[in-house]
Amino acid sequence: MLLIEHRDLESGGAVMVAPRGPLDSATAPALGSAIEGLAREKGAFIILDAAGIEHISSAGIGMVLHIHRTLATEGGALTICNLPGETLSIFRLIGFDRILDIASTLEEAEGLIAGRRAGMPSPAAPATRPDRKEEESPKPPEYRITGDTSNGLAGPTEAGFDQALVVECAECGGLVRVRRSGTYQCPHCRAEFSVEKDRTIIF
Repeated sequence: MLLIEHRDLESGGAVMVAPRGPLDSATAPALGSAIEGLAREKGAFIILDAAGIEHISSAGIGMVLHIHRTLATEGGALTICNLPGETLSIFRLIGFDRILDIASTLEEAEGLIAGRRAGMPSPAAPATRPDRKEEESPKPPEYRITGDTSNGLAGPTEAGFDQALVVECAECGGLVRVRRSGTYQCPHCRAEFSVEKDRTIIF
């Protein structure tokens, strides 16, 4: 069950939405409907306070991206703050920190919204996410199971992929980015899986 609280913020002219509970395939549509309704009623600048999100699945991540795009087409913006550490790691892993405005605190999020309303570019201000050349950006980690070459965990039998493959964990729904075939471990629930040379995923 997902509880959704909201309140108008005096500064920045935004609405703060605070969901409480899991954000998954069962609850994500309710969050999307609530935010879209608030955007129509109060304006399309929304701050999503994620402190109360207990777990986020691929469906929840997809809904966040959908909300972001919907608000952007309406001339507004979505800013997310107070992401739990595990969820923040997932967002960074799949590159959401380059797409969304992500703030550490509600106050920082209000500042980002104020900047967006004033026409400043997104993503977030340099104070929170400094501009870097693409080649200097840190690569997302690969969660590999270490071992010797005799068990297929390393060596010339591995096949690299032209583009990174995002794998959804069959156990917990967490996302892992991999760049080559081999054996891996989900960083969220520690479930083991393998990626074949033809990109077949086996749990």
